[in-house]
Amino acid sequence: MKKLIYLFLALLIPLTFFGQNTSTSISITSEEESVSNSVLKSMGSKAIDRNQEMRDRQAIYYLGNGVYEVIRVGGGSGRKNKEEYMMEDLNTVVNQLVIQKGAKSFKIIFKDFNKMIIMQQPALLNVKVQLLDNDGNPKLDKNEAKDNAKKQLLELKEFLDLGIITQDEFDKKAGSLKKILLGN
Repeated sequence: MKKLIYLFLALLIPLTFFGQNTSTSISITSEEESVSNSVLKSMGSKAIDRNQEMRDRQAIYYLGNGVYEVIRVGGGSGRKNKEEYMMEDLNTVVNQLVIQKGAKSFKIIFKDFNKMIIMQQPALLNVKVQLLDNDGNPKLDKNEAKDNAKKQLLELKEFLDLGIITQDEFDKKAGSLKKILLGN
């Protein structure tokens, strides 16, 4: 018996001194419980990763022709009307964009709201807005406006050469397009 105790101590002491410094907790559960717990933990971590991924998507993208895609994520978990709250936030963001781009107003041309109740994911609001100038026309980026004016001017010239429009009609339309091209 003494030999067995000495053998046990001889094995235990080196393990204590040379073992790794990690703590291990052992819990005894049934196989069904452990499977469901591991599934829930993996779903929880996936949900957290997905939430962060969604928050990273929150942005404003220029799509062309004065149209911007605005993606907002959140809404607060305690909010009763997340869509209303997020639309107020969107209005603030888009009004800042209107000021920044020198537009007069905007109109919403597409709206998609996803509440996402599963695993407490944040709500997702995807809206496409078109910025408008003083005349209610799309407010274009400067380069885009120049490209547009150039295309229209070339098209007018073609119409003039084909005899579809007169020189006077060409001159009237070309004057405003030349101002855009020359930056006047």
